[in-house]
Amino acid sequence: MLRLARLVVLIMLFALPAFAQTEAKDSLRISQDTTLARAFRPEKKSPKGAAFRSLAIPGWGQYYNGQKIKAALALAAELGEIGTAIYWNVQANGTDDARAQFIYRDYRNQALWFLAGTILVSMLDAYVDAHLFDFDEGPSLEENTANLPPDTRFALRLHIRL
Repeated sequence: MLRLARLVVLIMLFALPAFAQTEAKDSLRISQDTTLARAFRPEKKSPKGAAFRSLAIPGWGQYYNGQKIKAALALAAELGEIGTAIYWNVQANGTDDARAQFIYRDYRNQALWFLAGTILVSMLDAYVDAHLFDFDEGPSLEENTANLPPDTRFALRLHIRL
């Protein structure tokens, strides 16, 4: 487990400089496109409608808000938890051992509680995203960095003992 954590940290350290460079390029492109984006404001989204859509069909609220990846993740999570609950219910009904039946039903109940929590989080996410759908991100922060001296540099140092 510790080796996996070290591997993840090393991958993040090597990927960080490349990510920072692409982030800077993207921020320049975004700052140039803000005037165009302000001209085409998206329509208002209904927060209650998004939450109820997410309650009715898993991921529908996220899809309504234009977040298709989140919609797919919400759908997969809820269907996975429903499948897990069905599996443990079949296991509980298929055994004659009282102790095993009790354990299988406990697993089923845990899956149902996780399902309820996932549904609530999905509804809350759809509700908040609908509220923030037309949120103006404002000007780029690069305009504020023009006042800094040219030799100003930012650095991050990380020391890992193996």
